[in-house]
Amino acid sequence: MTLRVSYGAGFGEAQTIVEELVEARIASRISAFENTLWGEEAAAEAVIRLGWLNAPERAQAVISEAQALRKELAAAGINRFVLCGMGGSSLGPELLDVALDKAHPGAQLLLCDSTHPDQLAPLFNADPQNTAVIVASKSGSTVETLSHMRSFERVFTDHGINAGERLIFITDPGSELAKYGEQQNSRVFYADPEVGGRYSVLTAFGLVPAVLAGADAGELIADATAALAAVTVDSLENPALQLAASLAANLPKRYLIALRAGSATEIAFADWVEQLLAESTGKDGKGVLPYTTHSGEFSDRPFDNTVEVAFALDAADEQLGSHQLTVSGSLGKQLVLWEFATAVLGYQLALDPFDQPDVESTKVAARRILAGEIAMPDQAADFTQAAVDEFAASLPANGYLCVQVYGDRSAEAVSAVEAYRSGLEARFKIPVIAGFGPRFLHSTGQFHKGGQPLGAFLQVLIAPVNTVAIGSGPDTFNDLIAAQAGGDREALKRRDLAVLSLNAPAVKILTAGLAEPLNK
Repeated sequence: MTLRVSYGAGFGEAQTIVEELVEARIASRISAFENTLWGEEAAAEAVIRLGWLNAPERAQAVISEAQALRKELAAAGINRFVLCGMGGSSLGPELLDVALDKAHPGAQLLLCDSTHPDQLAPLFNADPQNTAVIVASKSGSTVETLSHMRSFERVFTDHGINAGERLIFITDPGSELAKYGEQQNSRVFYADPEVGGRYSVLTAFGLVPAVLAGADAGELIADATAALAAVTVDSLENPALQLAASLAANLPKRYLIALRAGSATEIAFADWVEQLLAESTGKDGKGVLPYTTHSGEFSDRPFDNTVEVAFALDAADEQLGSHQLTVSGSLGKQLVLWEFATAVLGYQLALDPFDQPDVESTKVAARRILAGEIAMPDQAADFTQAAVDEFAASLPANGYLCVQVYGDRSAEAVSAVEAYRSGLEARFKIPVIAGFGPRFLHSTGQFHKGGQPLGAFLQVLIAPVNTVAIGSGPDTFNDLIAAQAGGDREALKRRDLAVLSLNAPAVKILTAGLAEPLNK
Protein backbone atom coordinates (compact mmCIF):
# COMPACT_ATOMS: atom_id res chain seq x y z
CA MET A 1 0.00 0.00 0.00
CA THR A 2 1.50 3.34 -1.10
CA LEU A 3 2.29 5.94 1.53
CA ARG A 4 0.10 8.98 1.09
CA VAL A 5 -0.76 12.06 3.18
CA SER A 6 -4.02 13.77 2.30
CA TYR A 7 -5.35 16.89 4.01
CA GLY A 8 -8.20 19.38 3.83
CA ALA A 9 -8.31 23.04 2.87
CA GLY A 10 -7.26 24.26 6.32
CA PHE A 11 -3.62 23.24 5.80
CA GLY A 12 -2.89 26.05 3.33
CA GLU A 13 0.67 26.69 4.53
CA ALA A 14 1.72 23.05 4.29
CA GLN A 15 2.79 23.12 0.66
CA THR A 16 4.98 26.17 1.24
CA ILE A 17 6.58 24.49 4.24
CA VAL A 18 7.32 21.37 2.18
CA GLU A 19 9.01 23.51 -0.46
CA GLU A 20 11.19 25.11 2.22
CA LEU A 21 12.12 21.70 3.64
CA VAL A 22 13.09 20.44 0.21
CA GLU A 23 15.17 23.52 -0.49
CA ALA A 24 16.97 23.06 2.84
CA ARG A 25 17.59 19.35 1.98
CA ILE A 26 16.28 18.29 5.40
CA ALA A 27 15.37 14.73 4.40
CA SER A 28 18.76 13.87 2.94
CA ARG A 29 20.58 15.59 5.78
CA ILE A 30 18.71 13.55 8.38
CA SER A 31 19.44 10.38 6.41
CA ALA A 32 23.13 11.41 6.37
CA PHE A 33 23.05 11.50 10.21
CA GLU A 34 23.63 15.26 10.37
CA ASN A 35 23.31 15.83 14.10
CA THR A 36 23.38 19.66 14.05
CA LEU A 37 19.94 20.10 12.45
CA TRP A 38 18.21 20.55 15.80
CA GLY A 39 20.61 23.18 17.19
CA GLU A 40 23.93 23.20 18.99
CA GLU A 41 22.48 22.16 22.35
CA ALA A 42 20.81 19.11 20.79
CA ALA A 43 23.82 18.01 18.73
CA ALA A 44 25.41 15.84 21.42
CA GLU A 45 22.12 13.99 22.01
CA ALA A 46 21.26 13.69 18.31
CA VAL A 47 24.59 12.14 17.38
CA ILE A 48 23.76 9.12 19.56
CA ARG A 49 20.03 8.99 18.73
CA LEU A 50 19.85 8.51 14.95
CA GLY A 51 20.33 4.74 14.93
CA TRP A 52 16.62 4.23 14.13
CA LEU A 53 17.53 5.06 10.53
CA ASN A 54 19.41 1.74 10.43
CA ALA A 55 16.78 -0.29 12.28
CA PRO A 56 15.02 -1.89 9.28
CA GLU A 57 18.24 -3.25 7.78
CA ARG A 58 19.37 -4.65 11.13
CA ALA A 59 16.00 -6.10 12.08
CA GLN A 60 16.35 -9.53 10.47
CA ALA A 61 19.26 -10.51 12.70
CA VAL A 62 17.15 -9.62 15.76
CA ILE A 63 14.17 -11.55 14.40
CA SER A 64 16.26 -14.64 13.70
CA GLU A 65 17.68 -14.63 17.22
CA ALA A 66 14.21 -14.25 18.73
CA GLN A 67 12.79 -17.03 16.52
CA ALA A 68 15.51 -19.40 17.70
CA LEU A 69 14.69 -18.64 21.33
CA ARG A 70 10.95 -19.01 20.67
CA LYS A 71 11.56 -22.48 19.26
CA GLU A 72 13.65 -23.42 22.28
CA LEU A 73 11.05 -22.16 24.74
CA ALA A 74 8.16 -23.79 22.87
CA ALA A 75 9.93 -27.13 23.15
CA ALA A 76 10.02 -26.59 26.93
CA GLY A 77 6.27 -25.91 26.99
CA ILE A 78 6.55 -22.15 27.49
CA ASN A 79 3.95 -20.24 25.51
CA ARG A 80 2.92 -17.41 27.87
CA PHE A 81 5.06 -14.29 27.87
CA VAL A 82 4.69 -11.36 30.27
CA LEU A 83 6.34 -8.14 29.12
CA CYS A 84 7.56 -5.81 31.85
CA GLY A 85 8.32 -2.45 30.27
CA MET A 86 7.23 1.17 30.16
CA GLY A 87 6.90 3.73 27.37
CA GLY A 88 8.62 2.63 24.19
CA SER A 89 9.45 -0.71 25.80
CA SER A 90 5.75 -1.59 25.93
CA LEU A 91 3.85 0.54 23.39
CA GLY A 92 5.83 -0.72 20.38
CA PRO A 93 5.64 -4.45 21.16
CA GLU A 94 1.99 -4.09 22.17
CA LEU A 95 1.24 -2.62 18.74
CA LEU A 96 3.13 -5.36 16.87
CA ASP A 97 1.46 -8.09 18.89
CA VAL A 98 -2.00 -6.69 18.10
CA ALA A 99 -1.33 -5.91 14.45
CA LEU A 100 0.80 -8.70 13.03
CA ASP A 101 -0.34 -12.10 11.84
CA LYS A 102 0.71 -15.01 14.04
CA ALA A 103 3.17 -17.42 12.51
CA HIS A 104 2.81 -19.50 15.69
CA PRO A 105 -0.68 -18.86 17.08
CA GLY A 106 -0.33 -20.80 20.33
CA ALA A 107 1.64 -18.14 22.24
CA GLN A 108 0.35 -15.21 24.29
CA LEU A 109 1.85 -11.82 25.19
CA LEU A 110 0.62 -10.06 28.35
CA LEU A 111 1.55 -6.50 29.19
CA CYS A 112 2.82 -5.47 32.62
CA ASP A 113 3.10 -1.68 32.41
CA SER A 114 1.15 -0.57 35.48
CA THR A 115 1.78 -0.21 39.17
CA HIS A 116 -1.88 -0.48 40.16
CA PRO A 117 -2.24 -3.52 42.46
CA ASP A 118 -5.50 -4.70 40.89
CA GLN A 119 -3.86 -4.96 37.47
CA LEU A 120 -0.78 -6.69 38.82
CA ALA A 121 -2.38 -9.20 41.21
CA PRO A 122 -3.73 -11.53 38.46
CA LEU A 123 -0.34 -11.54 36.73
CA PHE A 124 1.56 -12.40 39.91
CA ASN A 125 -1.01 -14.93 41.14
CA ALA A 126 -1.18 -17.00 37.94
CA ASP A 127 0.58 -20.36 37.74
CA PRO A 128 3.95 -19.58 36.08
CA GLN A 129 4.76 -23.11 34.86
CA ASN A 130 4.37 -22.14 31.17
CA THR A 131 5.53 -18.52 31.60
CA ALA A 132 8.61 -16.53 30.69
CA VAL A 133 9.00 -12.89 31.70
CA ILE A 134 10.54 -10.30 29.39
CA VAL A 135 12.20 -7.45 31.31
CA ALA A 136 12.69 -4.50 28.94
CA SER A 137 14.34 -1.22 29.90
CA LYS A 138 16.72 0.82 27.79
CA SER A 139 18.34 2.52 30.76
CA GLY A 140 18.13 -0.58 32.92
CA SER A 141 16.86 1.53 35.82
CA THR A 142 13.12 2.00 35.19
CA VAL A 143 11.55 1.77 38.65
CA GLU A 144 8.31 0.13 37.53
CA THR A 145 10.10 -2.50 35.46
CA LEU A 146 12.61 -3.37 38.17
CA SER A 147 9.77 -3.65 40.68
CA HIS A 148 7.89 -6.00 38.35
CA MET A 149 11.04 -8.09 37.87
CA ARG A 150 11.58 -8.48 41.62
CA SER A 151 7.99 -9.62 42.04
CA PHE A 152 8.19 -12.19 39.26
CA GLU A 153 11.45 -13.50 40.70
CA ARG A 154 9.55 -14.14 43.92
CA VAL A 155 6.73 -15.85 42.00
CA PHE A 156 9.14 -18.20 40.23
CA THR A 157 11.03 -18.98 43.44
CA ASP A 158 7.80 -19.73 45.30
CA HIS A 159 6.94 -22.29 42.61
CA GLY A 160 10.38 -23.94 42.69
CA ILE A 161 11.44 -22.49 39.32
CA ASN A 162 14.88 -21.06 38.60
CA ALA A 163 14.04 -17.41 37.89
CA GLY A 164 17.18 -16.86 35.82
CA GLU A 165 16.01 -19.47 33.32
CA ARG A 166 12.64 -17.75 32.87
CA LEU A 167 13.76 -14.11 32.66
CA ILE A 168 14.59 -12.60 29.26
CA PHE A 169 16.25 -9.18 29.25
CA ILE A 170 16.18 -6.43 26.61
CA THR A 171 18.40 -3.49 27.45
CA ASP A 172 21.34 -1.42 26.29
CA PRO A 173 24.81 -2.98 26.48
CA GLY A 174 26.54 -2.16 29.75
CA SER A 175 23.41 -1.19 31.65
CA GLU A 176 22.93 -2.42 35.21
CA LEU A 177 20.09 -4.60 33.93
CA ALA A 178 22.38 -6.16 31.32
CA LYS A 179 24.94 -6.92 34.01
CA TYR A 180 22.27 -8.44 36.23
CA GLY A 181 20.95 -10.62 33.43
CA GLU A 182 24.45 -11.85 32.68
CA GLN A 183 24.98 -12.68 36.36
CA GLN A 184 21.76 -14.71 36.38
CA ASN A 185 22.83 -16.58 33.23
CA SER A 186 19.63 -15.31 31.61
CA ARG A 187 19.09 -14.61 27.93
CA VAL A 188 19.97 -10.96 27.22
CA PHE A 189 19.11 -9.16 24.00
CA TYR A 190 21.35 -6.13 23.62
CA ALA A 191 19.49 -3.22 22.00
CA ASP A 192 21.07 -0.58 19.79
CA PRO A 193 22.24 2.13 22.23
CA GLU A 194 21.87 4.79 19.52
CA VAL A 195 18.09 4.40 19.32
CA GLY A 196 15.88 6.22 21.81
CA GLY A 197 13.01 4.37 23.46
CA ARG A 198 10.15 5.93 21.47
CA TYR A 199 11.96 5.23 18.18
CA SER A 200 12.72 1.61 19.11
CA VAL A 201 9.73 -0.30 17.72
CA LEU A 202 11.80 -1.85 14.90
CA THR A 203 14.64 -2.82 17.24
CA ALA A 204 14.90 -5.57 19.83
CA PHE A 205 12.48 -3.69 22.12
CA GLY A 206 9.61 -4.02 19.67
CA LEU A 207 10.54 -7.14 17.73
CA VAL A 208 11.69 -9.62 20.39
CA PRO A 209 8.48 -9.70 22.49
CA ALA A 210 6.26 -9.82 19.40
CA VAL A 211 8.26 -12.61 17.75
CA LEU A 212 8.43 -14.65 20.96
CA ALA A 213 4.64 -14.41 21.10
CA GLY A 214 4.43 -15.83 17.58
CA ALA A 215 4.27 -12.74 15.34
CA ASP A 216 5.43 -12.87 11.73
CA ALA A 217 7.43 -9.66 11.20
CA GLY A 218 8.76 -10.36 7.71
CA GLU A 219 6.34 -8.17 5.76
CA LEU A 220 6.60 -5.43 8.38
CA ILE A 221 10.34 -5.11 7.89
CA ALA A 222 10.08 -5.27 4.10
CA ASP A 223 7.56 -2.43 4.15
CA ALA A 224 9.66 -0.41 6.60
CA THR A 225 12.71 -0.76 4.36
CA ALA A 226 10.71 0.42 1.35
CA ALA A 227 9.37 3.40 3.29
CA LEU A 228 12.84 4.46 4.39
CA ALA A 229 13.80 4.89 0.75
CA ALA A 230 10.75 7.08 0.17
CA VAL A 231 11.15 9.42 3.15
CA THR A 232 14.87 10.17 2.85
CA VAL A 233 14.72 11.99 -0.51
CA ASP A 234 14.42 15.75 -0.95
CA SER A 235 11.22 15.79 -2.95
CA LEU A 236 7.88 17.60 -2.85
CA GLU A 237 6.31 14.12 -2.95
CA ASN A 238 8.10 12.98 0.21
CA PRO A 239 5.23 11.89 2.52
CA ALA A 240 7.25 12.47 5.70
CA LEU A 241 7.85 16.10 4.74
CA GLN A 242 4.17 16.45 3.86
CA LEU A 243 3.10 15.01 7.22
CA ALA A 244 5.50 17.17 9.24
CA ALA A 245 4.45 20.25 7.27
CA SER A 246 0.75 19.56 7.77
CA LEU A 247 1.22 19.19 11.55
CA ALA A 248 3.23 22.41 11.68
CA ALA A 249 0.96 24.43 9.37
CA ASN A 250 -1.59 25.33 12.05
CA LEU A 251 0.72 25.76 15.02
CA PRO A 252 0.66 27.13 17.61
CA LYS A 253 -3.15 27.45 17.61
CA ARG A 254 -4.03 23.88 16.58
CA TYR A 255 -1.61 21.97 18.76
CA LEU A 256 -3.94 19.08 19.67
CA ILE A 257 -4.00 16.08 17.33
CA ALA A 258 -7.16 13.98 17.66
CA LEU A 259 -6.22 10.50 16.44
CA ARG A 260 -9.32 8.81 15.04
CA ALA A 261 -8.83 5.10 15.68
CA GLY A 262 -11.60 2.54 15.30
CA SER A 263 -10.00 -0.91 15.21
CA ALA A 264 -7.79 -2.54 17.84
CA THR A 265 -4.77 -2.12 15.56
CA GLU A 266 -5.52 1.56 14.96
CA ILE A 267 -5.96 2.19 18.69
CA ALA A 268 -2.62 0.51 19.49
CA PHE A 269 -1.00 2.48 16.66
CA ALA A 270 -2.48 5.74 17.96
CA ASP A 271 -1.14 4.97 21.45
CA TRP A 272 2.31 4.54 19.92
CA VAL A 273 2.01 7.82 17.98
CA GLU A 274 0.97 9.60 21.19
CA GLN A 275 4.31 8.89 22.82
CA LEU A 276 6.36 9.50 19.68
CA LEU A 277 4.97 12.97 19.01
CA ALA A 278 4.22 14.21 22.53
CA GLU A 279 7.52 13.16 24.07
CA SER A 280 9.55 14.32 21.07
CA THR A 281 7.97 17.76 20.61
CA GLY A 282 6.27 18.68 23.90
CA LYS A 283 8.99 20.87 25.37
CA ASP A 284 10.11 24.49 25.56
CA GLY A 285 6.44 25.52 25.64
CA LYS A 286 5.91 24.15 22.13
CA GLY A 287 4.94 20.97 20.33
CA VAL A 288 1.88 18.91 19.50
CA LEU A 289 -0.20 16.72 21.80
CA PRO A 290 -1.88 13.72 20.16
CA TYR A 291 -4.75 11.95 21.88
CA THR A 292 -6.51 8.76 20.94
CA THR A 293 -10.24 8.53 20.34
CA HIS A 294 -11.82 5.11 20.01
CA SER A 295 -13.71 6.04 16.88
CA GLY A 296 -12.47 5.93 13.32
CA GLU A 297 -14.98 8.56 12.24
CA PHE A 298 -14.14 12.23 11.78
CA SER A 299 -16.26 14.70 13.74
CA ASP A 300 -18.53 17.16 12.00
CA ARG A 301 -16.36 20.02 13.20
CA PRO A 302 -13.02 19.76 15.02
CA PHE A 303 -12.35 21.97 18.02
CA ASP A 304 -10.63 25.26 17.20
CA ASN A 305 -7.34 24.07 18.73
CA THR A 306 -7.43 20.60 17.13
CA VAL A 307 -6.41 18.81 13.95
CA GLU A 308 -8.01 15.42 13.28
CA VAL A 309 -5.94 12.55 11.88
CA ALA A 310 -7.16 9.17 10.63
CA PHE A 311 -4.98 6.19 9.79
CA ALA A 312 -5.79 4.30 6.61
CA LEU A 313 -3.74 1.19 7.37
CA ASP A 314 -5.69 -0.91 4.89
CA ALA A 315 -8.39 1.34 3.44
CA ALA A 316 -8.83 4.24 1.03
CA ASP A 317 -9.11 7.92 1.95
CA GLU A 318 -12.44 9.59 2.63
CA GLN A 319 -13.75 13.09 2.03
CA LEU A 320 -11.81 15.46 4.27
CA GLY A 321 -12.95 18.52 6.16
CA SER A 322 -10.95 21.70 6.57
CA HIS A 323 -8.69 20.56 9.44
CA GLN A 324 -8.70 16.83 8.85
CA LEU A 325 -5.98 14.66 7.36
CA THR A 326 -5.55 11.00 6.51
CA VAL A 327 -2.29 9.06 6.45
CA SER A 328 -2.46 5.99 4.21
CA GLY A 329 -0.01 3.12 4.17
CA SER A 330 0.76 -0.27 5.68
CA LEU A 331 1.90 -0.54 9.29
CA GLY A 332 5.59 -1.02 8.49
CA LYS A 333 5.58 2.01 6.21
CA GLN A 334 3.70 4.20 8.66
CA LEU A 335 6.09 3.40 11.50
CA VAL A 336 8.99 4.79 9.50
CA LEU A 337 6.90 7.67 8.15
CA TRP A 338 5.86 8.93 11.59
CA GLU A 339 9.36 8.54 13.05
CA PHE A 340 10.92 10.53 10.22
CA ALA A 341 8.16 13.16 10.23
CA THR A 342 8.64 13.62 13.99
CA ALA A 343 12.34 14.31 13.50
CA VAL A 344 11.47 16.83 10.77
CA LEU A 345 8.89 18.50 13.01
CA GLY A 346 11.54 18.88 15.70
CA TYR A 347 13.67 20.75 13.15
CA GLN A 348 10.74 23.01 12.24
CA LEU A 349 10.07 23.83 15.89
CA ALA A 350 13.78 24.33 16.68
CA LEU A 351 13.81 21.78 19.49
CA ASP A 352 15.50 18.50 20.34
CA PRO A 353 13.18 15.61 19.36
CA PHE A 354 15.35 13.04 21.13
CA ASP A 355 15.28 14.12 24.78
CA GLN A 356 12.51 14.25 27.41
CA PRO A 357 13.62 16.87 29.94
CA ASP A 358 10.38 17.13 31.91
CA VAL A 359 9.72 13.41 32.48
CA GLU A 360 12.28 13.25 35.27
CA SER A 361 10.53 15.87 37.44
CA THR A 362 7.68 13.49 38.29
CA LYS A 363 10.10 10.63 39.00
CA VAL A 364 12.14 12.82 41.35
CA ALA A 365 9.04 13.99 43.22
CA ALA A 366 7.76 10.39 43.54
CA ARG A 367 11.11 9.20 44.90
CA ARG A 368 11.16 12.01 47.46
CA ILE A 369 7.63 11.15 48.59
CA LEU A 370 8.56 7.48 49.03
CA ALA A 371 11.70 8.47 50.95
CA GLY A 372 9.71 10.76 53.24
CA GLU A 373 11.68 13.81 52.11
CA ILE A 374 8.52 15.67 51.08
CA ALA A 375 4.95 15.17 52.19
CA MET A 376 2.30 13.63 50.00
CA PRO A 377 0.19 16.43 48.46
CA ASP A 378 -3.13 17.25 50.09
CA GLN A 379 -5.53 14.34 50.48
CA ALA A 380 -7.78 13.89 47.46
CA ALA A 381 -11.51 14.43 47.86
CA ASP A 382 -14.11 11.85 46.88
CA PHE A 383 -15.27 11.87 43.28
CA THR A 384 -18.36 13.86 42.33
CA GLN A 385 -19.34 15.00 38.88
CA ALA A 386 -20.19 18.41 40.34
CA ALA A 387 -16.53 18.84 41.35
CA VAL A 388 -15.44 17.93 37.81
CA ASP A 389 -17.95 20.36 36.33
CA GLU A 390 -16.63 23.20 38.45
CA PHE A 391 -13.03 22.30 37.63
CA ALA A 392 -13.66 22.20 33.87
CA ALA A 393 -15.11 25.68 33.98
CA SER A 394 -11.64 27.03 34.85
CA LEU A 395 -10.03 25.64 31.70
CA PRO A 396 -7.63 28.12 30.02
CA ALA A 397 -8.65 29.64 26.70
CA ASN A 398 -7.66 27.30 23.85
CA GLY A 399 -6.96 24.66 26.51
CA TYR A 400 -7.77 20.99 27.09
CA LEU A 401 -8.95 18.80 29.95
CA CYS A 402 -6.80 15.76 30.70
CA VAL A 403 -8.33 12.84 32.62
CA GLN A 404 -5.61 10.77 34.31
CA VAL A 405 -6.89 7.48 35.70
CA TYR A 406 -4.68 5.64 38.18
CA GLY A 407 -6.43 2.28 38.06
CA ASP A 408 -6.58 -1.19 36.58
CA ARG A 409 -6.37 -0.85 32.78
CA SER A 410 -8.70 -3.74 32.03
CA ALA A 411 -10.67 -3.87 28.78
CA GLU A 412 -13.79 -2.84 30.69
CA ALA A 413 -11.96 0.08 32.31
CA VAL A 414 -10.56 1.26 28.97
CA SER A 415 -14.09 1.29 27.51
CA ALA A 416 -15.46 3.12 30.54
CA VAL A 417 -12.74 5.78 30.47
CA GLU A 418 -13.23 6.34 26.75
CA ALA A 419 -16.98 6.69 27.30
CA TYR A 420 -16.27 9.22 30.05
CA ARG A 421 -13.77 11.12 27.89
CA SER A 422 -16.15 11.43 24.94
CA GLY A 423 -19.02 12.17 27.32
CA LEU A 424 -17.10 15.06 28.87
CA GLU A 425 -16.34 16.45 25.42
CA ALA A 426 -20.05 16.49 24.64
CA ARG A 427 -20.87 17.91 28.08
CA PHE A 428 -18.36 20.76 28.11
CA LYS A 429 -17.76 21.31 24.36
CA ILE A 430 -14.01 21.23 24.94
CA PRO A 431 -11.23 18.79 23.94
CA VAL A 432 -10.80 16.04 26.53
CA ILE A 433 -7.93 13.56 26.53
CA ALA A 434 -7.50 10.56 28.78
CA GLY A 435 -4.80 8.15 29.89
CA PHE A 436 -3.95 5.57 32.54
CA GLY A 437 -1.23 6.23 35.07
CA PRO A 438 1.61 5.58 35.33
CA ARG A 439 1.54 4.53 31.66
CA PHE A 440 0.99 8.07 30.34
CA LEU A 441 3.89 9.40 32.46
CA HIS A 442 6.20 7.66 29.98
CA SER A 443 4.31 9.09 27.00
CA THR A 444 2.17 12.24 26.90
CA GLY A 445 3.34 13.27 30.37
CA GLN A 446 6.29 15.10 28.79
CA PHE A 447 3.95 17.46 26.90
CA HIS A 448 1.73 18.00 29.96
CA LYS A 449 4.65 19.60 31.76
CA GLY A 450 6.84 20.80 28.89
CA GLY A 451 4.48 21.77 26.06
CA GLN A 452 2.04 24.66 25.81
CA PRO A 453 0.81 25.29 29.39
CA LEU A 454 -2.87 25.05 28.50
CA GLY A 455 -4.00 21.86 30.23
CA ALA A 456 -6.14 21.25 33.28
CA PHE A 457 -5.54 17.85 34.87
CA LEU A 458 -8.11 15.63 36.57
CA GLN A 459 -6.51 12.80 38.53
CA VAL A 460 -8.91 9.93 39.28
CA LEU A 461 -7.40 7.63 41.90
CA ILE A 462 -9.13 4.23 41.85
CA ALA A 463 -8.91 2.58 45.27
CA PRO A 464 -7.10 -0.78 45.02
CA VAL A 465 -8.87 -3.88 46.25
CA ASN A 466 -5.56 -5.73 46.56
CA THR A 467 -2.39 -5.05 48.48
CA VAL A 468 0.58 -6.24 46.43
CA ALA A 469 4.15 -6.38 47.71
CA ILE A 470 7.11 -5.41 45.58
CA GLY A 471 9.22 -8.54 45.52
CA SER A 472 9.23 -9.98 49.02
CA GLY A 473 8.29 -6.63 50.58
CA PRO A 474 8.01 -4.61 52.71
CA ASP A 475 7.43 -1.98 50.01
CA THR A 476 4.16 -2.24 48.09
CA PHE A 477 2.85 -1.23 44.71
CA ASN A 478 0.06 0.53 46.62
CA ASP A 479 2.62 2.96 48.00
CA LEU A 480 4.41 3.26 44.66
CA ILE A 481 1.36 4.23 42.58
CA ALA A 482 0.22 6.68 45.26
CA ALA A 483 3.65 8.32 45.17
CA GLN A 484 3.63 8.44 41.37
CA ALA A 485 0.26 10.19 41.31
CA GLY A 486 1.38 12.53 44.08
CA GLY A 487 4.69 13.19 42.33
CA ASP A 488 3.02 14.15 39.06
CA ARG A 489 0.54 16.33 40.93
CA GLU A 490 3.47 18.12 42.54
CA ALA A 491 5.30 18.51 39.20
CA LEU A 492 2.22 19.93 37.49
CA LYS A 493 1.50 22.38 40.29
CA ARG A 494 5.10 23.58 40.27
CA ARG A 495 4.37 24.70 36.70
CA ASP A 496 1.25 26.57 37.84
CA LEU A 497 -1.05 24.09 36.09
CA ALA A 498 -4.51 23.32 37.46
CA VAL A 499 -4.83 19.87 39.08
CA LEU A 500 -7.83 18.24 40.74
CA SER A 501 -7.34 14.88 42.45
CA LEU A 502 -10.39 12.76 43.29
CA ASN A 503 -10.71 9.32 44.87
CA ALA A 504 -13.10 6.79 43.34
CA PRO A 505 -14.01 3.26 44.44
CA ALA A 506 -14.31 1.99 40.85
CA VAL A 507 -14.01 3.34 37.34
CA LYS A 508 -17.70 2.78 36.61
CA ILE A 509 -18.55 5.70 38.87
CA LEU A 510 -17.22 8.04 36.17
CA THR A 511 -19.81 7.30 33.52
CA ALA A 512 -22.58 7.24 36.12
CA GLY A 513 -21.79 10.87 36.86
CA LEU A 514 -22.54 11.93 33.30
CA ALA A 515 -26.24 11.39 33.98
CA GLU A 516 -26.19 14.30 36.42
CA PRO A 517 -27.32 17.69 35.01
CA LEU A 518 -24.65 20.26 34.25
CA ASN A 519 -24.89 23.30 36.52
CA LYS A 520 -23.62 26.25 34.55
